[in-house]
Amino acid sequence: MSLLDVRSENVLPSLTATRFSGNSAPSSISHLLSAAPGISVLSQLIEIDPFALGKGERVDFLEALERQTSWLNAIVQRAIVAVAGNG
Repeated sequence: MSLLDVRSENVLPSLTATRFSGNSAPSSISHLLSAAPGISVLSQLIEIDPFALGKGERVDFLEALERQTSWLNAIVQRAIVAVAGNG
């Protein structure tokens, strides 16, 4: 699946969506932190309620999200270069 196949309504949780917390999270935060960035990891992260996590888990959660941001920014930069062209 490419990034373009993912629609924003499938990625961003709605206000009424069921949110996972602490022990019921789909995967442990440490596992998601060490996983390769991508849509699968991001979709699991957005299902986690950070307010239900312990302080240490919140830091890991934020770090995992930052890794996802870096991954997405790399894709955006590639698209910018493609739009700008090589000359």
